[in-house]
Amino acid sequence: MSHAGNDWVSPYWQNVPHPDPFGKPSRWSIAQLHILNRGPTESQVRIRFFDMFGHLIFEDAPTAWPRNVLVMGAPAAGGNLGWCHISSEQPVVPSGLTGFLTNKDTGFVSMTFYSADPALREYAPEPTKLGQGESPE
Repeated sequence: MSHAGNDWVSPYWQNVPHPDPFGKPSRWSIAQLHILNRGPTESQVRIRFFDMFGHLIFEDAPTAWPRNVLVMGAPAAGGNLGWCHISSEQPVVPSGLTGFLTNKDTGFVSMTFYSADPALREYAPEPTKLGQGESPE
């Protein structure tokens, strides 16, 4: 994707552990967003990370400065995974990296972004309670 837009969705992001010799995560590969504002004016950007059930995990609204790249990590609380929505006042170009884990390796792969329906801005689910002592049932 090389065009700019105001609404974007990435269908997948994940934070994955880097195991230590004792089987516990020693550090995490945190998904990262890179949002280019190639225009001449600043833009308020709304970034929302959802879990795989569609519950809001994290939301922020930083400013993307003109002709600069805004870099932001996913919420760092453990092995989250889900999807991401980006909306902005001015057209922006998103890219990102998300963690992967196989039985032989961990690392990063590129995230895919698709133009999103502006109505997605109104999607307002309850914040997730997972990781706070509740299960998805």
